[in-house]
Amino acid sequence: MRIAVESLAEARAAAGSGDLARALDLVDDGLAALGPHYQRSGLIDDSGLRLTLATVRRRQGDAAGAFAAMERVLEDRIAAYEGRSGDAS
Repeated sequence: MRIAVESLAEARAAAGSGDLARALDLVDDGLAALGPHYQRSGLIDDSGLRLTLATVRRRQGDAAGAFAAMERVLEDRIAAYEGRSGDAS
């Protein structure tokens, strides 16, 4: 969990400094670190679809659009994990 949160913070900093390639890599790292652990019973999860759309944007050269979508997915998955477990660390 900590890795996902740190990756999100670092990705936002990289995006803020204009390094979208690094920001995308960091979000990828955060998503991989969190894995499916955010899932809980009753959760309606469309984040896989949103990641697919982000991948299309990335392939089309829209790094900013891809980052915005992926950032939101990681943020939502972290929030879902925190809500599932009560663990904010």
